[in-house]
Formats: sequence, C-alpha cells, structure tokens
Amino acid sequence: MTSELEQQLRSQYPKIFADWDKPLSESAMSFGLQCGDGWYGLIDQLCLELQHATDHDGEPQFVASQVKQKWGSLQFHAANEPSEVQSAIIQHAQTRSAAICEICGGPGQTLTINPRKVGTRCAMHAAA
Repeated sequence: MTSELEQQLRSQYPKIFADWDKPLSESAMSFGLQCGDGWYGLIDQLCLELQHATDHDGEPQFVASQVKQKWGSLQFHAANEPSEVQSAIIQHAQTRSAAICEICGGPGQTLTINPRKVGTRCAMHAAA
C-alpha cells in the first residue's frame, strides 16, 4: 500500500496502529501494510468496526501487529489476543478480501498469478 494511504489509516486509527514504529523484534508493523491499495476501503471499514467495538461496546483495544496479503486474502494480526467479537469482525473482512481486487478495489477473485504467487484480482489486473 502506498505510504499516503498508510498514513491516512494511521492518522484515523492511531490506537489500532500504535505499534507501527516499534522495532521488528516487537511488531511486524514496521513493514507497513503489505497489501495493495485496492484493499484500503476494506481495511478502513475493518478498523472502523474494530475501534467502534472498543469505544462503544467495551471490547479491548485492538492493536495490529501485522497486516498483509497471503494466498489472496487479507491477514490482520493482533498484538494482543482479540475477543470473539473482534475475531468475527476480522474473519468477515478476510472473507470479503477474497472477492476484492487488491490493486483497484473492484470485484475480483482469487487467482494463481504465477507458480509462486496467489492474489485476488479483477479481470483487468489478473496478470499483475
């Protein structure tokens, strides 16, 4: 994800991305958001729901330790143990990611891009 989009998410959700500047020995967030710009809206909605659950429903503060794409779907890992509610919110976003092009955010499907890469892409970005 571009640094501009990462910065927007960090600014909107400082508590979720509190570990961003921690050393690699403590958090993988120093790698940034290891996914394409097309998932910006998905991650924004996910963070909104997680923070709402904390601020309004009494769930513990979720702190991200790693955000990446793996085998065509979003992986959103926590520094702390997520509650059942938080786990369900994350699982829903991970399921949705398998139908959203990681490059443009349009409808997509999980494809084998090459023998070593699987990604979720629309028809226009299938070869990217």
